[in-house]
Amino acid sequence: MVGSMVREGKPFYPAELGLGWSGLLTYPRELSIKKGKLFQYPVSELSKTPTKVFHFENNVLVNKHADLFADINTTSNNSMDFVNPEDPEDYFTIAIKDGYVIYDSMHAKHASQVIRKTRRAYPGHVNLRVVLDSCSIELFINLGEEAITSLIFIDNEFYRMSLHGKMDTLLHSSGFYRGKIPEAAR
Repeated sequence: MVGSMVREGKPFYPAELGLGWSGLLTYPRELSIKKGKLFQYPVSELSKTPTKVFHFENNVLVNKHADLFADINTTSNNSMDFVNPEDPEDYFTIAIKDGYVIYDSMHAKHASQVIRKTRRAYPGHVNLRVVLDSCSIELFINLGEEAITSLIFIDNEFYRMSLHGKMDTLLHSSGFYRGKIPEAAR
C-alpha cells in the first residue's frame, strides 16, 4: 500500500519554498492481519541497508533520510527532539507520555503543525520504528500495530537529536550522519 500525504486544498511548503516540486507519497507498506487487527509496516526491502547500533546520547546527528529502530520503556515520560542544528527553535518531538506515543510538530517552522498520539497507551514497553525522509516522518508502533504519518520539513540536511527525561533505549539506524559536520552545526 502507498498513500498520498498531500492535504487537499492546503498549501504545501516545498512548493512555497521554491524547491520545485509538490506532492509526497508514503513509504510502501505491507498490510497484514494479526489476531483480527490490521497491521501496516514498511516493505522488507527498505530494511536491507547497513545499520549502526548505539545507546542513545544527546546531540547525535541524524541524516534526514534515516530509518531508526528503538525499544522504549514507557513507565516514565520522556521525549526525543529532532532539532534543526542551525535553528534550535525549529524542531519536532516524539514523546512517551503516560504510555502513549506522541508526535508533536508544533515547533516546526515549515510543517503541518499537529500533535498526534496513539489510540491506546502501551504499558511497560513499546517498539518504535521512525522512518525519516526529506519532508516526512512515519512512526510504526509495535511492528505496525499503529502508525503515525506526517509531513515535516526542516531546512537542513540532518537533525540533532536531543533527549528529555530518562529514555532507556537502544537505537539501530541506517541514517546517521557520516560526512563532515558543517561548522554551523558544531
